[in-house]
Amino acid sequence: MMRSKMFTRSMMILLVAMISFCSFWFRLSAYYSSLNNKDQIETRSLRDIRIDLGNRDLNKTLSTRNILIDLGANCGNSYKRLLKTNQLDREGNWEVYLWEANPQLIEFYLNDIQSDESVPKNHFVKVVEAAAAASDGFVSFYLTAGQELIRDKSQFPDKGRCDPDSEANPSGSSSLLANKKRVGKPIEVKAIDFARWMNDDLKASDDDYLMIKIDIEGSELQLLDRLMTVVPMGFCHIDKLFIEWHAFKFRDKETITEHTNYANNFSSKYAEVCGHSIELAKWH
Repeated sequence: MMRSKMFTRSMMILLVAMISFCSFWFRLSAYYSSLNNKDQIETRSLRDIRIDLGNRDLNKTLSTRNILIDLGANCGNSYKRLLKTNQLDREGNWEVYLWEANPQLIEFYLNDIQSDESVPKNHFVKVVEAAAAASDGFVSFYLTAGQELIRDKSQFPDKGRCDPDSEANPSGSSSLLANKKRVGKPIEVKAIDFARWMNDDLKASDDDYLMIKIDIEGSELQLLDRLMTVVPMGFCHIDKLFIEWHAFKFRDKETITEHTNYANNFSSKYAEVCGHSIELAKWH
């Protein structure tokens, strides 16, 4: 009888011990399992974050535009010079806007520039047949003196050669201004408000790379003033700006002084309006 009671007590103690051990093991397993799950969750979250960031970077890369605006494109020599001097990436995709108001240059050189063998196939080139101005409409445009009756590009100086390595070009003085040297007879051309065009048509974002070349034979002052007044935010996000100043092409001292002072003070004025400096290069 006594042995039976002792056996029963031993079995009870063993059972309690086994239950306690199993409970302890279960809790221990649950603890380590929770740690593993947490690590997996954290690892998965970090991976997801990296994927999300990667996608955002990829989307930004895909949506970023490379843009060249050439005001006063002439025969296309300035665009080709930028290509030749590696200012433009031949491998990248570029939107190229060639602004030219001279109908002779458009007909003889620019209409078929997209098919020119020197133009990369991944460059989308659009010719804007208008003068970049401060308002929309039609304006008087003065052809270079002595070139008003040209009907074939071979009649231009140097037989109409369009040389990206030369500062000379087939027609270098046609302008919206009547008080310049070498001004010939006027014709009527379309004018586009360049500031409005930048806002409404181009719609470049802060992430885009924007390069502008301005060589518009003396009209640059009015254009730049309007840009800094009407679209300062867009204008302030230009990455590189080339300008040819034209004080030397005027006759009267007052205009020469005005253009000279404007050119000398432009960088500081830009910094005042935009809050930062700009990479500014003289075109010639």
